[in-house]
Amino acid sequence: VVRESLVNNTIGRTLGRSGEDFGTYGHSKPLLYYVHAFPIALLPWSLTLPAVWSSRLLDRGARPRRMRFVAALVVCGIVLLSIPAGKRTLYFMPLLPATAALFGVWVARIGSRSGSRLDRGTLVVLTGLLAAVAAALTLTLAWIAFRGAPVEKLHVIEDMPGLWAVAALAAAGAITAIVLARRALRHCDWRLVRVTLAFAVVVAAVTSAVGRPLLDPGKEMRTGTLSIAAHVSSPDRIVGVRLGETAEAVLAFYSGRRVRNVANLAQVDQLVAQNGLREFVIEDRGRTADLVGTARARFDEVARIELKSGDFVIVFGVREGAAK
Repeated sequence: VVRESLVNNTIGRTLGRSGEDFGTYGHSKPLLYYVHAFPIALLPWSLTLPAVWSSRLLDRGARPRRMRFVAALVVCGIVLLSIPAGKRTLYFMPLLPATAALFGVWVARIGSRSGSRLDRGTLVVLTGLLAAVAAALTLTLAWIAFRGAPVEKLHVIEDMPGLWAVAALAAAGAITAIVLARRALRHCDWRLVRVTLAFAVVVAAVTSAVGRPLLDPGKEMRTGTLSIAAHVSSPDRIVGVRLGETAEAVLAFYSGRRVRNVANLAQVDQLVAQNGLREFVIEDRGRTADLVGTARARFDEVARIELKSGDFVIVFGVREGAAK
C-alpha cells in the first residue's frame, strides 16, 4: 500500500516515469495541458472571462476579497494539477464549484453599476452560440429523421425514443435564442439574463439527450474485456505488458481475475520459463507500437479485440521456444 500510494502514484506520476521502478501509468500530457483543456471544458462560460476580468469582481478592496480568494483557489489548483505528468480533464472537477461561483457572481451583477462594459457583447455572443448549437441539432435530427443517419456512428439516434420531440425542442430553442440575441443587442438587464440562463439549461438537456446514445457505447468495456478473458486460458490471472491503468483496472474488474502488469517481454520470458505462461496481452496503441512489432515476431497473435471504441488489445500466444 505504501509503495503504490507514496512511491508509484506520487513520485512515479510526478516524474512521468514508468516501468519496473514506478509502475505503468497512462494519460501523460505536456506541462501546459490544462492551459487549453480547462477553458475548453468550461465552454461556453470561458467566453465570459474578458467580461469577468474587466468587471469590478476582482478589484482591490474588502468586498471583492472573497472573489479574489476563489479565483486564486482555481489558479493554484490548476498549477498544482499541472505538476504530475498524468493529466485528464476529470482531474479538475473539484475546481468547478469555485469556478462556477465566479461566473455566478458575474451573472448576478450584469446590468448593475458593478457590471462590465463587455457584459452586453458577451451576452450576445452566448445567446448567438446557443442559437447555433440549437440550429445545428435541429438540422441534424431532421436529416436523420427524414433521410437516415449519414454516418454509421449516428445510427443509434434513429431508434432514440422521442426523436421528433427532441428535434422540435431544438428548433424552438434555436428560434428563442435568436430572439434573445436580438434583444441583448438593444438592452441588457437581469430579466434577459434569467431567460438566457434558463434557455441554456434547455439546450444542455437536448444536447445530452442526443449525445448520450453516441457516447455510452464508446465507453462500454465489459464486452471487450470478457472477450479478452475468453482467449486467456489461465483461470485466475491475466498477464499484460505495459498496460495502461484503465485497461489494467477494467480487465481485473470485469474478468474477476488478477492482472499482472509487466514492463517488457523479458519478464514474459521469465514467466513462461517459471510458471508456464501461455497467453499475455498488449494494448495496440501508438506508445506500444515497437513492443507490438517485437511481440508479433516472437509470438502468435491469437486475437485482436476492441476493448472500447477505437482502442484495441492484442492477445498473444506463447509458441514453443519463445522464451529462448
